[in-house]
Amino acid sequence: MRQFLRARFLALVVILSVVALVASACAGDAGSTGATGATGADGERGSVGPQGVAGPSGSQGTPGVRGANGAAGSAGSAGVDGKTIASPATVIGGSTLFDFPFGVAVSGDTLQVWGSGFNAGESVLIKVGDASIPGGSAEANSSGAFAVMTGALPGSILPGVYSLWAVGDEGTMVSYPLKVVDKIK
Repeated sequence: MRQFLRARFLALVVILSVVALVASACAGDAGSTGATGATGADGERGSVGPQGVAGPSGSQGTPGVRGANGAAGSAGSAGVDGKTIASPATVIGGSTLFDFPFGVAVSGDTLQVWGSGFNAGESVLIKVGDASIPGGSAEANSSGAFAVMTGALPGSILPGVYSLWAVGDEGTMVSYPLKVVDKIK
């Protein structure tokens, strides 16, 4: 048995000596880095993270090029026939008669206005510009004509050029030019 132990001891000493010899032989300077290995396969995709804070707005872009005009639309339906006015209104300022389109009135005068083309029984209001004239209302007769002598032109109607309106309550409207002056020379 002694011999058996001696043989084992001797084998252990030889192995340790070889290891020590190899270790001392490998204790030199580090060698150069080896070549890079192949890229590994992609890993699994991670879960979506929370949404981040919105960034500042960007500057406005340049306007785009204007597009081509569209095709013309289809023709509309025919309109309702309008009324033909047979005679122009006539205005009498003071005691002088003036026929339109040469209507001139003296500031503060009354006006005599008549006209036609309204519906039978239609109420007609006489206005100068946006101002209603005192006593300036009438009712169209069975032929659609009216005549009215108004009250004096209000002081708010200063000398100048206006539209004299005959406005019917059923939608008929007629206008004529009217020049208001301080006095007639």
